[in-house]
Amino acid sequence: SCTSLTSFPALDLSAGTNFTAAWNQCTSLSSFLATGLDSGTNFTYAWLNCTSLATFPAIPLTAGTNFTQAWFGCTSLTSFLATGLDSGTNFASAWRNTALATMPAIPLTAGTTFNNAWRDCTPLTSFLATGLDSGTDFSSAWQSCTNLATFPAIPLTAGTNFTQAWFGNSLLTSFGATGLDSGTTFNNAWQSCTALATFPAIPLTAGTNFQSAWSGCTSLTSFLATGLDSGTQFSYAWYQCSALATFPAIPLTAGLYFTYAWYGNTALTSFLATGLDSGTSFLGAWQNCTALATFPALALTAGTNFTNTWYGMTSLTSFLATGLNSGIDFTSAWGSCTSLATMPAIPLTAGLNFTSAWDQCSSLTSFLATGLDSGTNFTFAWRGCTSLATMPAIPL
Repeated sequence: SCTSLTSFPALDLSAGTNFTAAWNQCTSLSSFLATGLDSGTNFTYAWLNCTSLATFPAIPLTAGTNFTQAWFGCTSLTSFLATGLDSGTNFASAWRNTALATMPAIPLTAGTTFNNAWRDCTPLTSFLATGLDSGTDFSSAWQSCTNLATFPAIPLTAGTNFTQAWFGNSLLTSFGATGLDSGTTFNNAWQSCTALATFPAIPLTAGTNFQSAWSGCTSLTSFLATGLDSGTQFSYAWYQCSALATFPAIPLTAGLYFTYAWYGNTALTSFLATGLDSGTSFLGAWQNCTALATFPALALTAGTNFTNTWYGMTSLTSFLATGLNSGIDFTSAWGSCTSLATMPAIPLTAGLNFTSAWDQCSSLTSFLATGLDSGTNFTFAWRGCTSLATMPAIPL
């Protein structure tokens, strides 16, 4: 907190081992000339918020293991020349919120913790660091690197946590990372990567949490990932992927939660995913998929919540899903499906709430669903069904 210090002199600090917060909050420091830091092991917060430091010099930090928040908040830092970081294990928030346009080709081979390491490095256009294959935690590692167009082909083979890893990389058009098959947590991982057109054929075989993983990827036209059959959480996973015309034939056999999973996929004309029969919550799952004309013959046998599930699918003419007899809540389930002429003979025997279930289904002429006698709420259930001339003889 020597806020008036502009230059740190060429002192020999060769016996030093602990440099925790040594120059923390030296907000006027623009020149750093100290030598002999190669015995230091702990550099936690060492140059935190040195907001005037533009260049970090070519000094070896060869014994360093902990670089947590070492250069965090060095908002003027455009050149990083330090060497010998290959013994470092913890790089949490190390370069977060710096002005680096290029992360240099330095090996970080012992690193295990990279959460928030380059988060908010908005000028970053080139990432050349190597040796990240020992890292386990990459949560928010590159979050909001809004100028990074290409993520390189670096192996992240030990990684398990990729929560928000590339969240908000709005210029990202090419994703080349490999070895994500050990990852378990991918919630929000690529959320709002609005320029990414193709998600590559990478296996995500250990993944369990994919909540909001690709949410808001509005340019995504091709989804080639494999190995999602261990995933349990898919809520908001492909939310508003509005350019995706075909959802591929991938099994989602362990999936439990599909709340708003494909909401707002307005270009979707073909849905080929399988194995949704373990899912319990389909709240808004396909809501506003306005181009999907046929809903496939999927068994949704464990589903209990179908609130808004197919709401606003204005092109839907054929509904082939089965196994809705465990469903309890069908509030607005088919509401505003204005092209649906026939509601098929599917049992809805556990259903209690049918509020607005077929509201504004203006083309509905045939209603064959059965088992509505357990229902307790039918408020506005068939409101606006102006083509339904005869209400079927169903006990209410």
